[in-house]
Amino acid sequence: NKSLVDLFEEQVIKSPGSTSVVYNGSEVSYQELNERSNRLAHYLQDKGVRQGMLVPICIERSIEMVVGVLGILKAGATYVPVDPEYPSDRISYMLQDSGANLVISSRKSRSKVVDAGKIEIVEMDGDRAVISTYPSDKPAITASRDNLAYVIYTSGSTGKPKGVRMGESGMVNLLSWQQKQFENKHRRVLQFASLTFDVSFQEIFSTLCFGSSLYLISEERRKDMSAMLSDIKTYGITHLFVPYIVLKSLVEYVQTLAGSGDIVLPEEIIVAGEQLKLTDDIRELIQQKGVKLINQYGPTEAHVVSSYNIDAATSPALPPIGKPIDNTQLYIVNAAGELSPVGVPGELYIGGVQVAQGYLNKPELTAEKFIADRFSNKEGARLYKTGDLARWLPDGNIEYMGRIDDQVKVRGYRIELGEIESILQQSGLVSKGVVLAREDSNGHKRLVGYVVSSETKFDKQAMMTYLHKHLPEYMVPALWVELESMPVTPNGKVDKRALPEPDASELSGKEYVAPQTETEKKLATIWQQLLGVEKVGIHDNFFE
Repeated sequence: NKSLVDLFEEQVIKSPGSTSVVYNGSEVSYQELNERSNRLAHYLQDKGVRQGMLVPICIERSIEMVVGVLGILKAGATYVPVDPEYPSDRISYMLQDSGANLVISSRKSRSKVVDAGKIEIVEMDGDRAVISTYPSDKPAITASRDNLAYVIYTSGSTGKPKGVRMGESGMVNLLSWQQKQFENKHRRVLQFASLTFDVSFQEIFSTLCFGSSLYLISEERRKDMSAMLSDIKTYGITHLFVPYIVLKSLVEYVQTLAGSGDIVLPEEIIVAGEQLKLTDDIRELIQQKGVKLINQYGPTEAHVVSSYNIDAATSPALPPIGKPIDNTQLYIVNAAGELSPVGVPGELYIGGVQVAQGYLNKPELTAEKFIADRFSNKEGARLYKTGDLARWLPDGNIEYMGRIDDQVKVRGYRIELGEIESILQQSGLVSKGVVLAREDSNGHKRLVGYVVSSETKFDKQAMMTYLHKHLPEYMVPALWVELESMPVTPNGKVDKRALPEPDASELSGKEYVAPQTETEKKLATIWQQLLGVEKVGIHDNFFE
């Protein structure tokens, strides 16, 4: 019966002088964060923001980012995170699809939203003097359990991203459950995830709604394992939320510091976003450092719905996703729509308070994925069909077994391959295009594009340029395979199993010129090992 704003303001009353957010040497108390977000909320209401409106926020990582999110909620509205690093076409689509007439941004990120048409831009830094003149008390809004907390856009199979409408009641439920797991202790949480990942909600609000301290990390430092480890030690970080690929990178970096007794890790590391793999190195490190490792599962359409505490000695290499959290039901359903018994795979359905309110402006897709909950007596209860294959284990935990459709996870990012394929077809550079996620020799997933060119020869560079204008970096294939024709099954569909393994030497789009100096040869060897490629030329670009 409480809102997110209620939970936060309870902490302001309890400990107004306690540190709420820290970033780049600056920190704000709970009282200051409350007053700044209240002033922004009054300002937004004066600008016409009303209960239930969607307000996008497109801003770099900063204390202002947190003030902006809180200010939107305090104005009674719903925040819509937009990544400033997205291509302008994608940002424009998200702003238009959300129906927004106002967006929160900054001087630095303003240029990312000016192309979206007639939309008012509130600069958190540029308009600070004006915002500071507004009242610091709580604005009047009507709280409702039906309020939306946020709308987060995720990859869509139709070629456009889709907005997931997440209700506030489900998020309060998640926080209440999370607080019990944290045992009411004061935590110092490193805010790692991008605001466009739903995990960022958990990082921010499981911290601020229960009186702990949130430590933001810059975009540059979150990509640098040395810098991140340094921040963990400097700030005494107790809790870290990361996707598996980051945990793996962190462990690999720690290995390079073998023998150093100066390594400090958080008390708890919560892994989500993609399937966790327990390597020997991960087992050894969490045992050695006494880290509590937790595997959480949940699609964007339900946030977190299950959790599993890892036992480094006994947990399998692919640990279960665990048991349902409070007020959440998980069902495993076979092709006939019947409940699967223990040990028998089926599609995972989610029921209960965690289920989102559907997709924004997509009633048909909402009706397809969010169906009536025939297992519940509650009026209006719905189930979300995840598309994930799973089975019950005898101990009551659930084992994740992959997807039953074309959705994939690459480096923690959720990607609908159909969205990339749709953009491929629109380019005019190919007559047919298929995208798969394949593992390289190091076990890392990467996207591979298979194309039948519409010209005499496939122009890889032109395609890459086109895709970068329409898709985020993480959705652009790293490898390309040109085919004379697509292999097909007897019923005329593309036979994806018959598509050949890509040639790693095709990672480069440049003419090969062999390394000549000792430095060039050493660099080429490092790249070959890291990227699993046979040859590296002196004109190649590591990031490409």
